[in-house]
Amino acid sequence: MSPERKSNERNIYYSATLLIKEKFFILSNILMCVKSKDLLNEAFEASKSVNLTNNNYFSKNLIKRYIFRKNLHKVIKLANNSVEKEKALDFGPGFGILLGPLSKIYDKVVAVDIDSNQIGAAQLLVKKMDLHNVVLELQDQSDELLNFPENEFDCIIADNVLEHISDIDTILLRLFRILKKGGLFIVSLPSENWIYRMFESPNDGHVVRSAKGINSLFKKIENMGFKITSTSVYPIYKIGVFSKK
Repeated sequence: MSPERKSNERNIYYSATLLIKEKFFILSNILMCVKSKDLLNEAFEASKSVNLTNNNYFSKNLIKRYIFRKNLHKVIKLANNSVEKEKALDFGPGFGILLGPLSKIYDKVVAVDIDSNQIGAAQLLVKKMDLHNVVLELQDQSDELLNFPENEFDCIIADNVLEHISDIDTILLRLFRILKKGGLFIVSLPSENWIYRMFESPNDGHVVRSAKGINSLFKKIENMGFKITSTSVYPIYKIGVFSKK
């Protein structure tokens, strides 16, 4: 066989391999989208059954509801990308809408909040969904906040949380310490842009409000030692995925 023919066969084989990998990647993403939708639908139904519907995910405004729910789908899809799926932390779980889906992805899920009302609501949902691998912790804003062993979690999710925190440097250092090397840190924040203002009034509890503020926060996260792996923007949300170097 001539060298030219060998080279052509290698190129054909290489191209075919890339095509198969691309198709597999597309199929995997489609299946994960379907899976995340099913997992969240289960959580939404459980939330309705325990009257946890006074929130944006159940808004009567269908556009608003769609935007907020779409953000959850994206977060769950990203959380499934963790190489190791032993233990995840939902930092600031609210009433616990992500706990059901996360409990199907990770062997153990820990949820930490400083708001007793939110933890109480999450307990109702955890009980309704029978989530035996989920642990809820009410912590205060002291040195004990996020006082877990070093390198404890494969994935940390902070969805609609960091924009409320003024002493962000301290929190980021603690999150970095408890995330495993190579683990994922998924951050989702809303920008109070014109689309946000169609549905919501400016939130006095937000320390970070604008797209510029979110970009500055993402840069600060990188400066803390995290490596940014991807970002995505969706109407009012910017989602960043970071890993621990």
